[in-house]
Amino acid sequence: MLAPSNLSLLHKIGKAKLQIKYVKPRKTKLGDCRYNYRSKTGVITLNNDLSGVQLLQVYLHELAHFVCFEKYGSSISPHGKEWKRIFSILLQRQLDELEYTQEDAHKINEQLKNPKACFHEKQNKIALLQGNCYAEDLDAPDITFLYKNKTYCTVKKMRKRILCRRLENGKAYSFHPNCIVQLN
Repeated sequence: MLAPSNLSLLHKIGKAKLQIKYVKPRKTKLGDCRYNYRSKTGVITLNNDLSGVQLLQVYLHELAHFVCFEKYGSSISPHGKEWKRIFSILLQRQLDELEYTQEDAHKINEQLKNPKACFHEKQNKIALLQGNCYAEDLDAPDITFLYKNKTYCTVKKMRKRILCRRLENGKAYSFHPNCIVQLN
């Protein structure tokens, strides 16, 4: 449930300006905000497997993007100081106006300390405990790993993604940092 002040923000935005859609779960992101500058409308998509505080955090994260688009246009960094300020305000309103369990309040407070672009918990804890890791942890060249029963070798870390070479065919592939891979 949204805090009353966050609900009033939504009423100011108007239903015609912002659509919210639930979509099939995606592997690399929990939500997304797209903004059309010509029509001044936006679409927030949320994975339909989210619930509770995680759904609230992802929704407020994307709502902060929408407010930034409305207020600043595209001239700011997607997760820069303006976005962090708006996201913090939305989170603080939630804490001030609604009651949460101690665990949920702790999760929200962690975000308030230093709002981050990516805050989801490790999605597949069992896989991670079985010797797997995120692709972002492969920070050295020539590390071999398995992904979907195919063998790859890291080449280099790019700005965000990890460039790898598939050993069977020699083709280059880029891996999202949140992709879970199996170490050899």
